[in-house]
Amino acid sequence: MPRPFIPFPHGAKVVLTLNLNTTTFVFLNVLHVWTPGGFAHDQLVTLVNVFESWDNSDYSEYRVPAMYLVQIAAFALDTPTSPQYFLNLGTSHPGYASGGLYGFQLTKSVALRTARRGRGQQGRIFFPPLPESLILGPSTIRNDIAAAMVDSINLLIDRLRIATPEMPLVIASYRANHAWRAEATYEEVVEGVVHNTRIDTQRRRLKQAGG
Repeated sequence: MPRPFIPFPHGAKVVLTLNLNTTTFVFLNVLHVWTPGGFAHDQLVTLVNVFESWDNSDYSEYRVPAMYLVQIAAFALDTPTSPQYFLNLGTSHPGYASGGLYGFQLTKSVALRTARRGRGQQGRIFFPPLPESLILGPSTIRNDIAAAMVDSINLLIDRLRIATPEMPLVIASYRANHAWRAEATYEEVVEGVVHNTRIDTQRRRLKQAGG
């Protein structure tokens, strides 16, 4: 059964779409933010610009040149007809990591930690299919790369906090006690964390995957 629309007052969703050679192997990251006054069109533009700037300075350093960030989309979530904004990037945002592609399904996730404990209070963001230059062995990435990925996510968290208006990264919750909520709730993300250096898969969590 598809999920019904559940309002997230003053919240928004950001979707980062990456393609290999701009046409194949779509890779998505979906993140949520919140702002005190809600998201009109202008605030969505500001939000997307923060993500584009972050990709230019940091996120692109962890993917091969053939992996492009092709679109950043932002959706206000107060109502089904709330504003949306799409920034189509074409081939202007390639990756900058050296080396070939290590594997289509292999990536690394950084956990998004809130002040509350429990897996339900954490999210994750994925770094797209890993370049060979970032790999330490058959199943792990280099320690310095894991630390640098955390630094990259914390930079994004800080940039969203100091934006005008402030729009902190959050973990949105749409369910409680096995039922849909009437409205989504949220917890602010306080930091990115890598629990280990194991390589992940982009498919939903598999046994012994990292996080």
